[in-house]
Amino acid sequence: VVANLFASYVMLVSFFLQGYGLYSICAATATVIISYLFTAICWRDTTYRWFRAALIFLVLSSVGTFHLAYLMSSHNTDMRLQLASIYFFLHFQYNGWFMFACFGLAHHWLRSRGISLRHMPFVFWAFTLSCIPTYFLSTLWWNIPGWLYCLVAVALMLQTVAWIVWLHSVLTAHRQYAHHLSAVSKWLLIGVMLAVSIKILLQDLSIFPSLSQLTYGFRAIVIGYLHLVLLVIITLFLVAYGYMKKILSSNRTAVIATGILVIGIILNELLLLLQGIAGFINASVGYTPTALAVAAGIIAIGLIFLLWSQKARNENCI
Repeated sequence: VVANLFASYVMLVSFFLQGYGLYSICAATATVIISYLFTAICWRDTTYRWFRAALIFLVLSSVGTFHLAYLMSSHNTDMRLQLASIYFFLHFQYNGWFMFACFGLAHHWLRSRGISLRHMPFVFWAFTLSCIPTYFLSTLWWNIPGWLYCLVAVALMLQTVAWIVWLHSVLTAHRQYAHHLSAVSKWLLIGVMLAVSIKILLQDLSIFPSLSQLTYGFRAIVIGYLHLVLLVIITLFLVAYGYMKKILSSNRTAVIATGILVIGIILNELLLLLQGIAGFINASVGYTPTALAVAAGIIAIGLIFLLWSQKARNENCI
């Protein structure tokens, strides 16, 4: 973990200072190698299929990194190939590694309390088998073959059905686990499930090539979608999981800090949505970068106060 953090910070600074240079590429390579070591260790220590699938997608995502490095080193300036490599890495990171790890944590928490959801083998295999084809949603602008387009459409339908089945199973079993959840974790999980539903809906809509080309042409839309996954779904789920596992103490300060964090994330998403809509209609919205900086500041304040609140673990829980 420490090695990965160090390499990540080196990569952050070096990319900022020199772009794709010696130090940034070395740092990026180091993070990939560390992820391989992490995968080997975790694979040995777990047999749970959600976690193992997450590890497979983590390794698979590195193909995009290496392909992008190859394009850069060979001075290949084909933007389509570069974008395809970047989207390959991102897709298998957030739709594979992150999402499957979160599913695994959620199911592990339920199983630790003797709760078994129905139809989970179908849900697991539906998400697993649909993960690879749905990558091509990011490349519909490349005029993919008709058979591949049909495969993507089928994968989307399969994933949508799997999410509906999972959601129904979770809501049906609500009475079995509701008393184990604090108020703050309940609201966070509701928000996460709503965000995943929006994500699935957006994916379904992006099957239309004209809409896909339009949305992927606007940077704010792409960033907004990534933030929906990384900030709203992944981050808020991990915060909720911290409360669920008693890693985070749900004292008053922590709850307020979590509220600040959520406000910052929602503000960030709304601003990116506004920026994207403005791009569609060829309009400009003043002070958007400043507003986004304010939203980022609110998120940072929420996180800082959340960490600080854990010094007061002896306060009464809400």
